[in-house]
Amino acid sequence: MEVWQDEETGLYWQVVAPAILFDELTIKEANERVEAFNNQRYGGFDDWRMPTVGELLSLAPIKLFDYRAGTTPREEYARWREWVDENESERRLGYFIKEELAGNMGPEGWYWSGEIAENGEYWLVNFKDGNTNTNVPTQSYYVRLVRG
Repeated sequence: MEVWQDEETGLYWQVVAPAILFDELTIKEANERVEAFNNQRYGGFDDWRMPTVGELLSLAPIKLFDYRAGTTPREEYARWREWVDENESERRLGYFIKEELAGNMGPEGWYWSGEIAENGEYWLVNFKDGNTNTNVPTQSYYVRLVRG
C-alpha cells in the first residue's frame, strides 16, 4: 500500500516505504521529495505537498479539533499536549497516531510541516512524545506527504 486515505478528513497520506522510512530530510530535501513524488505520480496522484500542523495532528487516534478551523499551531499544540498527557493508553506501537500509520514511523517521531513560524523556522510535530516545536529548515526530520 502506497497511499492511505483517512476517512475522517478525506486526506490521502503517503505510506512510507521501508527504503525511505528512516530518511531524515531538510525542508529543501522534503520539497524535492514532493516534486519527485508528483513527477512519478506516487500512488497515482500528482498533487502531493507538505502537511500543515493541523493536518499532522489530525492523525491523532481521536479527533482533537477540525484541522480546517484556522487555529494557530500554538493553539493546536495546547490541545494536542493536553490530550497526550491524559491518554497514554492511546499509543500505537509507541506513537500517538492512527493505527493505519503506526507501523511505519521514523523512530524519533519528529515530522516536518510546511508551515513557517513567525521566527522563520518551520513547525514540527512529534508523534512519540506529543510535542510540537519549530526548527531551522536546514535541520533534518522525517516527512510524510499529504494530498487532498
